[in-house]
This record gives sequence, structure tokens and C-alpha cells, in this order.
Amino acid sequence: TPLRLTSDPADDRDPAWSPDGTRIAYASRRDGNWDLYVLNMTDPGAEPFRLTFGLEFEAAPVWSPDGAFVAYERYLGENLDIYVVPVDGSQPPQRLPDMSDAPDFSPAWSPEGREIAYVSWRSGSQDIYVFNLDTQQTTALTTTPNRHEDYPAWSPDGDSLAYSAVDGGIEKVFVKAANN
Repeated sequence: TPLRLTSDPADDRDPAWSPDGTRIAYASRRDGNWDLYVLNMTDPGAEPFRLTFGLEFEAAPVWSPDGAFVAYERYLGENLDIYVVPVDGSQPPQRLPDMSDAPDFSPAWSPEGREIAYVSWRSGSQDIYVFNLDTQQTTALTTTPNRHEDYPAWSPDGDSLAYSAVDGGIEKVFVKAANN
């Protein structure tokens, strides 16, 4: 039997477990617009902690491997970008540097926590990019104008990325070396 975790009449979606399994980050419209919330699973009666405060659409949270940060999609000024916020609320959300004027979305944090893969339309087609937090550089992982890649997922060792793409009219799963 499923256990209902949220009881607000507003929409709640995009749940993501913290790496240690003690918290769930999710998007909710409970305050009138889409913001991120964190629910402490070790305290069943605790109210969710509001992580973002804005009028923008904020959703699709993913945890850093150390559980200290959440990356997510934020729709601001007619554009979708990737933002990162510390879970302790010590700093405001920061847009990843080198985001484009085209939609950037679907973040996936690498297992070592130093890279974030995401999807972007910056080249005119939907491709996978990797942002390195140490060098502050973005690298295109895919550059296929006739295939729209989506949903990047890191291998546990961080050496490869899996993703889906429509190929020959059928959605398929592909794997590519992360440093290629």
C-alpha cells in the first residue's frame, strides 16, 4: 500500500531522494507558483522545508552526491535554465555559468559531484552537454542535428552517460563515454 507523503491540495511532483535516503526534494504549487520543497523522512510529522522562493517555474530537482546541493530547472524570462542551490539555504540559487539563450533542462549530477549533464537546444537541436564545476566549462557530449537526445543518466563510476533519443521513429537508449 503506498504511503501518501504530501497532503496539500496543490500539485506536488518530481520527487528526488537525497543520497542518504533521509530527505525527498520535490516541486510544489502549494504557495501559488512552482517552488522546491524538502521533506525530512526521519521526522514523519515535520512540515516540508521551502527551498526556493520565486515567481518562476522551478522543478525537476536532483541532489548532489554529498546531499549538500540541489540542481533543478528554472523557467525565467522566457528561458529554461539549470540552477543550483545549497539545501541548507545559506545562499540564494545560482544559475549555472555558460547557460545559453536556448532552453537548458533535465540536469543529472555526476557521481563524483563535479559535473552536471543536461539537455540544451543551444546548437539548434536537442543535445546533451556536460558542465564541469571545477573548470566552469561546458562540453557537448552529443551533436546530432537529426536526433533529439534527452534524460541523461550517469553510470555509477561516472565514466559513461546513458540517454534516450528518437532514432528511426522509435525512442531508444544509448550510452556514450562521458569524456568523449
